[in-house]
Amino acid sequence: MSAKEAKSRIKINKLLENSGWRFFDLQEGLANIALEPNVKLTQTQVDAWGNDFETSSSGFIDFLLLDGNGFPFLVLENYEPHIAVDPTWAIKTLGDACKAILTGRFGTALHESDYVADGIPVINPKNIVDGQILREGAKAVSLETRDRLQEFTVRQNDIVIGRRGEMGRCAVVTAEMNGWLCGTGCFAIRLNDECDTRFAHLQISSPAVKAYLEAQAVGVTMMNLNQSILSSLQFPLPDLETQRAIVAEIEAEQALVNANRELIRRMEAKVKAAIDRVWG
Repeated sequence: MSAKEAKSRIKINKLLENSGWRFFDLQEGLANIALEPNVKLTQTQVDAWGNDFETSSSGFIDFLLLDGNGFPFLVLENYEPHIAVDPTWAIKTLGDACKAILTGRFGTALHESDYVADGIPVINPKNIVDGQILREGAKAVSLETRDRLQEFTVRQNDIVIGRRGEMGRCAVVTAEMNGWLCGTGCFAIRLNDECDTRFAHLQISSPAVKAYLEAQAVGVTMMNLNQSILSSLQFPLPDLETQRAIVAEIEAEQALVNANRELIRRMEAKVKAAIDRVWG
């Protein structure tokens, strides 16, 4: 676990304790935080993880908050979408599931002087953050320059993935991004009709695929992904109806997790306000 992650976890632990949540049975009441799946902590386990959880083998430690009757109230966890793979599903390569994989390679076709303050954004890896494409900080070109580089434009439901640096960084192109340019450090994946874009994005952004791409990438000072490696990526592909059902279920889960995170943020703000009143 990184130092940043460990500090965040310790902060949450302290806030929970200060708010009346208990890891152990105490005089104040029974433990109301359980490890998923509903397993109470012991002091020995906590000591084994180290002072800053540096020995926790699986990253974040998941908590289940319990109400006064011992029933689950709120889950705190480092949520990762998971697709339960049916062994009967067909295994496809990304190349077979695509109409095209476009390489954002301009060479001498785009110069620093072509960039303008307000124009058509150019998507580079740094603009892909937490599964989204951010306009803020993106370089831009004029409409005339974009039209000259038409073959590098992205369309709605393309998946843009970085091919340099951090592997597996990808996002889906939304309607308002139609006509933006795929930058020199990215690929644009254009899927065929048998593949739901959101389902493919879940697969491509998964930790397993990220690990695979890191293992296959070339380069000494900076990892680079080529089209051949990306095209050969294999993933399970059920029928379209099943893909959409899986995506809907995962999006519902994500909505619940996001709501929990917002509640946690509010709890943290209340605790901080209370502490400030005492010590301010």
